[in-house]
Amino acid sequence: RGLEQGLERGLERGRQEQQRLILENFLRVRFGDLSPKMTVFLSPISKLFAADFTVLLLAISMLTVDESGREEAVKLLAESVLKMFVTNLEEIRPQAVTNLLALPIAELTLFVEQLPQLSDAELRERLVDDGGKGEGKRREHLFFEKSIFIIVRASPLAIGARLASVPARTMKC
Repeated sequence: RGLEQGLERGLERGRQEQQRLILENFLRVRFGDLSPKMTVFLSPISKLFAADFTVLLLAISMLTVDESGREEAVKLLAESVLKMFVTNLEEIRPQAVTNLLALPIAELTLFVEQLPQLSDAELRERLVDDGGKGEGKRREHLFFEKSIFIIVRASPLAIGARLASVPARTMKC
């Protein structure tokens, strides 16, 4: 049974890698160079079921081949990743996608890596605006602290590389 499970895991990893490469090449052919934000979403998107993956590719193929289309593609990628982890996304979708894509690339990368470990409530708390109550900076600070905590738990060797890519203004929180 262990050999069978190992084989299944290997086949699944191969399928995911194939989907990641298909998406990466598709985006490159469609829009030219990949933006850093597009790159952040490649791995999570590769875990989509084949039907959902196909629908995403079809939606991206209908976008214009200009900067506006590129921006819409990034929004579709972000939305697809959020749908994987947030239940009842429709009620907060526009704000969640906007807030997610407003994160600096280092924080976006950390957030997307954390998605599988976060509860639905934590995701909603981080993705929904505070209603203008002046808590943005405090939330940014909390987001950064939680990000470091999760990295330390998940991969102590990655701390140096991750901290090197975090903007100095964020590290002063």
